[in-house]
Amino acid sequence: MPGFDKRFINKCKRGDKKALEELYRRSANTLLGVCLRYTKNIHDAEDVFQEGFIKILNNLKNIKDESKIWSWMIRIMVNTAINFLKKKQRLGENEFIEGEERDYSVTNNFSQKDDSLLLDLISEKDLYDMIEQLPDGYRIVLSLYAIEGFTHKEIAEVLGISESTSKTQYQKAKAKLKKMIEEKLKITSKNRLK
Repeated sequence: MPGFDKRFINKCKRGDKKALEELYRRSANTLLGVCLRYTKNIHDAEDVFQEGFIKILNNLKNIKDESKIWSWMIRIMVNTAINFLKKKQRLGENEFIEGEERDYSVTNNFSQKDDSLLLDLISEKDLYDMIEQLPDGYRIVLSLYAIEGFTHKEIAEVLGISESTSKTQYQKAKAKLKKMIEEKLKITSKNRLK
C-alpha cells in the first residue's frame, strides 16, 4: 500500500482537488480489492467502493492520526461492504453457525509450523481462490480477522454475532481452508508423478 505523508493528507482534508484525485488514484485498486473480498462480484464491489469512497471523502477532515489513514480507509470499506451485504440480505443469521469454541488444530497431525509450510507450497492466487470458495460466514470472519486485523470482539459487534461464534467461524474456516490446500497439493503432486 502506498504511504501518504502528513502534508499530503492535510491537502486532502482541505479539499485540494489534485490531492484528492491522487488519493483516489493511489488507493482505488487496493480498496476495490477489499470490497471484492466481501461481495464476491465486481459489480457489487464497485457499488460498495463508490459508497465507501464517498464516506472517506466526507469524513477525511475528522481523521486525527494521519499515519493510520490506510487502516481507517480499509475499515470504512469493510463496514460499507458488511452493511451492503446485510441490506441485500445475503448476510443473514444462517451464515454464522453458533457453536462452542474448539481447537481444530488438535484434530489433525499438523502443527502450526506445518500449516505455514502448506501456505508456502501454494500460490497467492490459489490461496485467494480457495478463500473465495469458503461459505460466506467463514470467508467473512476469516477475512476480517486474518487479513483486516479485526479482533473477535470487533467482528462480533460488526456482524451482530457472539464473540464465540466469530472464533468458531474462524477455526472452521482455517480447518476447511487447510483441507482445500491439502487436496490441491495432492492433485498437484499426482499430476507431477504422471
